[in-house]
Amino acid sequence: MGQNPCQCQGFDSSIVNPLFFTPHSLAARGGLCLYCPCFRLLCEVRMIEKIIIKHVVLVVTSVLLISLAAFSAHGQEAKQLYEQTCAGCHGASGKGDGPTGQMLQPKPADFTTALRGKDEAYLTKVIREGGTSVGKSPMMPPYQGVFSDEQIQGLIQYLKGFASP
Repeated sequence: MGQNPCQCQGFDSSIVNPLFFTPHSLAARGGLCLYCPCFRLLCEVRMIEKIIIKHVVLVVTSVLLISLAAFSAHGQEAKQLYEQTCAGCHGASGKGDGPTGQMLQPKPADFTTALRGKDEAYLTKVIREGGTSVGKSPMMPPYQGVFSDEQIQGLIQYLKGFASP
């Protein structure tokens, strides 16, 4: 058995190929030899940790990108739904100043201020059942059966974008 340069004290230099084992290679590795079983195990654990971390990062990134794409698609649908159905009264910027809304009494809600303190349940009720369901204008029609639950939720998220912080 040769001299044991390994810090783990379990190194058998007789199993080392002299072409790969040099004092320089030991020094570069802080006194540990790649042929030491302890170092190999540590190296394998570190490699496995790196692989796991890379896979976790890959999965998380994929999920985020898919969610973002889905949200973007729903966001575009909600924007189109708003522009086609709501903007006539509530205006393109949600201030209640749409062309039809200017002729209505009472005026349509200004989403930049009217959404403060309103939760999703309230907004869902207004959209589904109309303005009278929450004591507001009967000019706000119900959209139950017109919009799906997903469309209503997308619309609510879009409306929240109008609210002033």
